[in-house]
Amino acid sequence: MVLGKLFGKKNESAKTPRVEEPYVLPPGQMQDMKPISSGSIPRPHERPHPPTPQTGNGRRFVNPQSCTMHDKYDISLFNMTLVHPIQSTFITFDVVPTPPPTEPARGEFIKNHFIQQLNWYPWTCDVMSENLANTTVKDAGVEMNMQSRFAEAEAIITPLYRSAQKKLGYMHPTTIYYMNNLGVALGGQGKFREAEAILYDTVGMKFSEIDPAHLSTLGSMMNIVLAYKGQGKWQRANEVLSQMINIRAASGGTADPDFLDWNDHLGVVLAIEQKYDEAEQVLMRCYEARQNLGRDPYIFCTQYTLEWVRKQKASQLANEKESG
Repeated sequence: MVLGKLFGKKNESAKTPRVEEPYVLPPGQMQDMKPISSGSIPRPHERPHPPTPQTGNGRRFVNPQSCTMHDKYDISLFNMTLVHPIQSTFITFDVVPTPPPTEPARGEFIKNHFIQQLNWYPWTCDVMSENLANTTVKDAGVEMNMQSRFAEAEAIITPLYRSAQKKLGYMHPTTIYYMNNLGVALGGQGKFREAEAILYDTVGMKFSEIDPAHLSTLGSMMNIVLAYKGQGKWQRANEVLSQMINIRAASGGTADPDFLDWNDHLGVVLAIEQKYDEAEQVLMRCYEARQNLGRDPYIFCTQYTLEWVRKQKASQLANEKESG
């Protein structure tokens, strides 16, 4: 697998459609969004994941994967935890929001749902597994990220990252560990260009030193998607999400919640690019996969996003007929 194919610079297509607001919302506006559920605000770590994840203090941690590609590789550095960058209202497990049956209320509901689907996906921090047995994450930088105190996290992680670079080298696992978490701290503050730059290097190093299919690598790739999204680089976000899905599929991964979430998010990104046919195909496959899993508490997310895409597709066709 050639990393350059994924992260090589490409010329943006002149035909890329412009997308108007409100589909690209700055983080500061998220708290003012209308809720689609009156229930409590769940944290991303509450989402189910097979096998049962190790947990500490209710936080969701992804189980470590073995890796033998690097003689200095320390598995304890690359467990993962998801950090929500925005304290916004989202969905609950037990309360499935029901859209109004008639227009225009239903259309407004579906639109708000789509905006939330666009903005909810969390950043991913690497955490040290020795902390999993304790109720508190001992890494202060990760703890600040977990509390959405991103400026403080940046101040803590930056000197640690520079020290690791100097003492251990650029490609050392500890250096890579701090790089990813610094990217999260930068992205959480809206410093998306800076986050993109450091996460770009992080993913390249993980491809080389760990494994493209490792959950930590995929987590850093999702962080880059968020950095691209924050800059409106939808085509680049599309490319990385597609590569993530292909990597997981090629490695024999199952249709677990993470994999389905990536497909959902790809459908959203394609819709933002106004590629409604492709978005519909991706979301339909995702919806069918969720159906096959049985009781999937997030199947309605895919369902409502698919409805929004179909509405936009129909509207686009109607406008083309009028203009033609």
